[in-house]
Amino acid sequence: IQHRQCDRLLSFDFLPFAQQPAKRALVDSAVGAARVESGRAFEDRALAWLQQQGVPLIRIADRDAAGRRLSLQERQAQSVDALNKLIDMDTTSALTLVLSQLSTRHVLGYIVQAVLVQPTVLGAGDSVAEQVAGIGIPDVIEVAIEDGTVWLTVIDMKASPAPRYA
Repeated sequence: IQHRQCDRLLSFDFLPFAQQPAKRALVDSAVGAARVESGRAFEDRALAWLQQQGVPLIRIADRDAAGRRLSLQERQAQSVDALNKLIDMDTTSALTLVLSQLSTRHVLGYIVQAVLVQPTVLGAGDSVAEQVAGIGIPDVIEVAIEDGTVWLTVIDMKASPAPRYA
């Protein structure tokens, strides 16, 4: 499938990572390589800024300490653990901070590259469709509490001169 905005090819992998065939280069040209590098630099700057905000910034690893690529299920377990850790933090200090700033919203932290898997996302009644999981890996999830409710804001970082909405 050719993506119309960036003229790059999109492929879907239904095989486990170890069984997938070798991929072509991630970039198609020098311009594409420069665009990718610029996007990575922008994301690094954004994450450095978030890290300076005084709240936890938790990065979900894609490899273990030995360099083994983690499965999506292992990464999802890390993501859920990180989310629970942020939500289960001592809310007394958060509430004290909120009251002192006369605000009802407090950011608990950020999770970077969380993995979220929703099994059988394509629907019911079709045995093949029921086997396909929906997988999302947002750049950042902001975890906040507002009026006693936990709010998750999913953020996709783009180095673009104009904002895009979805």
